[in-house]
Amino acid sequence: MTGLHAHGSNFARRIATMLAMATVWFCLCASVVFAQSTEAPERVEVIAQGQAGFGRLIIRFRDRLNLPSYTVTTAGGVMALEFSKAIDTQLPDVTEHLSDYIAVGRVDPDNKGIRFGLKREFRINKIEAGERLFLDLIPPDWTGLDPALPEEVVKELALRAEQAALLAERRRKEKVARESKPELDMRLGRHPTFSRLVFDWSIPTEAKFEVVDRTASIRFEWPVDVDLYKVQSDLPPEIEGVSKAVTEDGLVLSFQLAKEVDPRFFNEEERRYTLDLDFAHNEDIAVPLADLVDGKIPEDLQLASNDLETPIDLDDDGDRLIERTGPSESRQTAITPFINRIGGTVRLVFPFEQDTPAAVYKRGGAVWMVFDTHVKVNAPSDLDMMGGIADEINVDSAGETQIVRLNLNADRLATLGSEGRSWVL
Repeated sequence: MTGLHAHGSNFARRIATMLAMATVWFCLCASVVFAQSTEAPERVEVIAQGQAGFGRLIIRFRDRLNLPSYTVTTAGGVMALEFSKAIDTQLPDVTEHLSDYIAVGRVDPDNKGIRFGLKREFRINKIEAGERLFLDLIPPDWTGLDPALPEEVVKELALRAEQAALLAERRRKEKVARESKPELDMRLGRHPTFSRLVFDWSIPTEAKFEVVDRTASIRFEWPVDVDLYKVQSDLPPEIEGVSKAVTEDGLVLSFQLAKEVDPRFFNEEERRYTLDLDFAHNEDIAVPLADLVDGKIPEDLQLASNDLETPIDLDDDGDRLIERTGPSESRQTAITPFINRIGGTVRLVFPFEQDTPAAVYKRGGAVWMVFDTHVKVNAPSDLDMMGGIADEINVDSAGETQIVRLNLNADRLATLGSEGRSWVL
């Protein structure tokens, strides 16, 4: 009895062990089956089209923008299309649309492929287009180029590419704006003959300018805000209104211009842009400041004499120069410029008695004036009239040339014009 009892206990233990192993195996198998069953199949649309001289199958994945891994093979009159994932599709009656090419079509039992019975031998031409696969069945006697994608598909893919590029550019701008924190300093300069808007960015910036009707718009690439109060609170006569819009594509500033205003937009450097505005009927000539070359006066400096009757065109640097012809005689040997004010405008007057070519430049917070004359220019004595704009005016002579330098304490728009034979800065 004891032997039988021991034998029965061992048998029971073996049975229990086998049952436990079977349970584990069943759970593992069930988990694998469950994991496979939870992965939803890809929804696929199959379209059959008869074309001129060839047959076309279009395999379209409805829930994605690209194709999964796949293979296309032909053997024994069967074309097999197999995918890395299970698919969910309802085959159309391919024999109705492609009766000259396909005898039968079916989906594989594991839902990972589609097979087509071909009526004869064809060359298979594959074209991938986003989430669509074009399979062209081309007869052996086909001549010419292989079939191309439909025009509407090409346009759709081009549009997608543009949208993808736009999205990538928006993300780039967003990242740069987040990391570099670009800032815009916008300043307005006034003059009786024109107004100037200067846009200084803290980092290099691209800009696009356009004028539609009487609205001038500037699109800067960085999607950051700017305070328009300084301009909106005291608009110059050339501007009737100003607005802004911050979008994913950047900052857009719009200026509603007065009638007959001529806008000129230009890039001085990679961080600075300038918008000049003056009236088209304005015959007064303003001379914008040109930069020096490395802080020095160029040797080939073109000078102009003070007469408004025969103005010449812009030179290569975009500086307006004024020219006068006609003899004049004077025994003047020295002048002392004087300062006066008209409203908020400070005027530095050089009272020459003869025609005197002149030019003006700006660099690094200093304004330089050059006069082509033997007449000595003295420094003005009434600097208090400058109103703090400049506290020092230096004058140097170089042969027949007089050089005047003003060290500015404030950023001001400067122009050079003439009153008779006098120059006025």
